[in-house]
Amino acid sequence: MPTLLISLFSCALAAALLAQHAANRRLRAELQQREEQGDAQAQRLRWLTELVATMPVPTFIKDAQSRFVMMNHACEQMFGVPFDSLQGKVGEEFWPPEQMAAFLANDRASFTARGLVVREELLWDAGLDASRQVQTFKKPMFNAAGEPEMLIGMFIDISEREQAKAALQTSLRQLRELSDYVEMARENEHQRIAREAHDELGQTLMALKIDVSMLHARTRPSHPLLHAESRRVLATLDHSIAVVRAIINELHPSTLELGLPAAVDWLLKRIRRDSGLVCQLHLPEEIAPQQLEQRRTWAVFRIIQEALADIVATAQASHVDVSLRMLNDTLFLTISHDGLPSRFSDGNDLPKIAIRERIAAIGGELDDGGAEPSCVLAARLPGRKKEREAAASPSDPGLAA
Repeated sequence: MPTLLISLFSCALAAALLAQHAANRRLRAELQQREEQGDAQAQRLRWLTELVATMPVPTFIKDAQSRFVMMNHACEQMFGVPFDSLQGKVGEEFWPPEQMAAFLANDRASFTARGLVVREELLWDAGLDASRQVQTFKKPMFNAAGEPEMLIGMFIDISEREQAKAALQTSLRQLRELSDYVEMARENEHQRIAREAHDELGQTLMALKIDVSMLHARTRPSHPLLHAESRRVLATLDHSIAVVRAIINELHPSTLELGLPAAVDWLLKRIRRDSGLVCQLHLPEEIAPQQLEQRRTWAVFRIIQEALADIVATAQASHVDVSLRMLNDTLFLTISHDGLPSRFSDGNDLPKIAIRERIAAIGGELDDGGAEPSCVLAARLPGRKKEREAAASPSDPGLAA
């Protein structure tokens, strides 16, 4: 009996030792696996650190609470702050409150979008003691449970690009202003020449016609040859007066002083008389001269004149419609016809480009998309009130955060 108990006890002890050995072996294997996993994770972390460090663009990694956990040297240079000062921090002590609020809002937006988010932000550069315009790329990462884990961010300094864009816009605006100034100077010169031609040459011709008319009347009974010659001179004077009047109207029609509708109506009647083209002016409501600045009246008249001249020359049209409508202190201009497409129908043609720039120079906009196929030109131009409002509100050259 004692021998049996000893044997059973020995068997139980051996089984326990074997189980303990197996458990120890499993534990050692698990520890080894964890060590290997830890080594692999550490290796991946080193690789990630090296990868981020070698990135040529500023790159950073934040945790789910927007605390910095990693950044490269390019990012340190852009921030003007070393990583040691930012590690584990949000960074509120390094950036202005409004920029910090924008950063955190964009971080939250990235986690909410659960995808790549591209934004433009203002970034304070402590090294330069100035704000830079940057384009940020933020990609959120999530754990197996779908919870936010980290945020990978990169950004590109676009300050110089934005400055170049602003300089280009300024140059374009100045060129348009110069073009508008040249057009106004030319129109003023035309007006001066037309006035002098009317006052000097026109009156001289009229005085000469009166003298010749008196001579023509007095020589009728006694000097037939002189009477006939004076009649020929009168015909020449009438032709000269008509030519001078046409030149004056070409330089600066006097109807322009009566407002745009009156000037356009006169122009359409003259075109119909000279070419036979049926021209109709559509004026839903009266446009008072004071509703448009003088320079806009002159510019719109010249634009209509150029468009109609092109229609007469190339479109082979029989009917032209010109519509002028003032709505909410905005002038809507539309020109259409029933002929072939003219040069103005091609948005890339130089005449259309020139018209677009002339309209832009006076604060208007050329509509390219919504017109009928027969439409040659459709434009919108601000009235006197909107022009004054635009002049009173200076444009903001700064960039919003």
